[in-house]
Amino acid sequence: MTLYRVRVQFEQDGPQIVGEWEQRPTAERAYRKWIGSRPARPGLLIRLTAQDDGRPEAELASWPPRSDNGAD
Repeated sequence: MTLYRVRVQFEQDGPQIVGEWEQRPTAERAYRKWIGSRPARPGLLIRLTAQDDGRPEAELASWPPRSDNGAD
């Protein structure tokens, strides 16, 4: 089974709010809703991830988008 998570972090290295769903469309709606309800500000990070049984969590999307070179 795959679990989809939306992680909202308001400041770098700060606590997170995490929601978890078994259906990807539900998680994607929650991800878009969080993006639409939060103004951009330094340190804010909203991530959509997926994790299959026994595998590491993989990031599907993030906002604001992270750069490909690993620098935030």
